Amino acid sequence: MIIATVSRVLQIEAENYELKLQEFNSNKNNSSTDDKKIVRTTSAKIYVVNVKEIIRCESDNNCTNFHLASGKKIMVSKTIKTYDEILCEFGFLRVHQTHLANKLFISEFDKSEGGYVVLTNGDKIPVSNNKKSTLFNYFSSL
Repeated sequence: MIIATVSRVLQIEAENYELKLQEFNSNKNNSSTDDKKIVRTTSAKIYVVNVKEIIRCESDNNCTNFHLASGKKIMVSKTIKTYDEILCEFGFLRVHQTHLANKLFISEFDKSEGGYVVLTNGDKIPVSNNKKSTLFNYFSSL
């Protein structure tokens, strides 16, 4: 029983490694952000997600919820800090301790109630005081 379980875990890890290697090679060979994909693994499934389809990421304790343009939500058991490091090169902004926003989906900044970003799908994300300068720098670069 234990040997079978360990064998299954090793097989899953090998599959994850292979998917991540394919993701790396695909991203390395594609210069366009439109073609970039990331592999997200949950306890039940392995997802291959186009980066341009991710509207935002939201921290939920030690997990991260990916909110996709399709309306789908994927919860992954890694911290938002992990995804901040991965997704910053794909045009994501850390606007709050608990939120990453895809620049492609930011439609406005509302200064009321301490300030929040409104996304094209209507979601409102709070912007922390220490992240406002990053957001305003982004707006200035447009």
